[in-house]
Amino acid sequence: MAVPRTQRQGTQPSRPTGPLQTVMTFRTGPTNGPSSRRPAGAIYERHSHGERLRGVSESIGRPPDGPAPAQEPASEPGGGERSRSGGGEPDVLMPSRAELDALPAEKRLELLELRRQREAAERDHRAQERERRRQSLHQWFNSLGILVGVIVAGSGLVATALTLRAGQQDLRTARDSLRTAQEGQVTDRYIRATEQLGSGKPEVRLSAIYALERVASDSPRDTGTILDVLASYARIHDPAPGAHDADLPAQCPPDLSAALTVISRLPRTAGALHPLNLREVRCPGISLLKADLRGSDLYGANLTAATLNQADLRKANLTAANLAAAELKGATFTGADLGAAELSSTYLDGADLAGVDMTGASLAGATLAGTNLTGANLSRANLTGIEGMTAQQIRKIAKTDRHTKFGPLPTGD
Repeated sequence: MAVPRTQRQGTQPSRPTGPLQTVMTFRTGPTNGPSSRRPAGAIYERHSHGERLRGVSESIGRPPDGPAPAQEPASEPGGGERSRSGGGEPDVLMPSRAELDALPAEKRLELLELRRQREAAERDHRAQERERRRQSLHQWFNSLGILVGVIVAGSGLVATALTLRAGQQDLRTARDSLRTAQEGQVTDRYIRATEQLGSGKPEVRLSAIYALERVASDSPRDTGTILDVLASYARIHDPAPGAHDADLPAQCPPDLSAALTVISRLPRTAGALHPLNLREVRCPGISLLKADLRGSDLYGANLTAATLNQADLRKANLTAANLAAAELKGATFTGADLGAAELSSTYLDGADLAGVDMTGASLAGATLAGTNLTGANLSRANLTGIEGMTAQQIRKIAKTDRHTKFGPLPTGD
């Protein structure tokens, strides 16, 4: 808010100095002509305390108790009030010291109070502005720090991912190299062992058989091939086919026994269940406890007095095989073919022969305690002198015909 005063003829407007210089805020304009002054009674409210300044501005230029002097509006040479920028609010000059001194004491105190309030408001405003700038700068630095942190963290993650990928690639390369080296070693060991199988020394052949077993353990995918090699070795090194069974030694040769033992205990995976060709192999008295001979072709094999307790002979071809006096306790024959097999005096306690074709087989003097013969085909079979089961029990669970023989062993057997 500004308080104009009346232009005095012939005098220069005086500027207040000292403490009164900043009592109020006025907009000043040109002072070269008489029209630059505004009537002292004019009121320009530019402050929130306009009502209180109204009386102050009206009291300037007139005695405290007298009437207000006549107001003559000053005009520009062209006519009309002078305003800023061609219109709007007029320019105002600062009141003189005499005019301020003419104010009553309470008015001057009021002006001083307004001055203090204004200065306090300006100080508060400056403080708020500084605080706003400080907070803005603080937020900017915080944002910059967060951005830098995100960039650094992202760079770290990218570097970690690249390092991890490179490490994985190196690991795969190392594994491939190791696998290649191992396969090369397995191949070398296999070739060396198969060459030793043809040695003329039994001990060299024996070591070669066990070397092949170790190769199969280290390389399961080669198990099927090794089983075939050992089965072929067993057939080749069997006594000459022309030799009569009665002339066979009581014990199987060590290398042949080792080959059949390794065959029986190597793990039979799904890919290695192809039938093993052990036709007419002759190895009396061999011990093959818990042997895994599933699907093996043992046609005409001579395994007299062999120990095959708990052997797995499922789906094996034992047609015309000689198992006389063999121990087959707890053995499994499900799906096997025992047609015309020689099973006299065998021990079949607890064996599973359910559904097995035993047409024409000889079980004379066999022990059948706890043997499962459910559904077994015993047509034309010889069951004389059996122990552990009666003829009535067998006829009840197995298939027999009028040629099936029961009763005691013939005299002299």
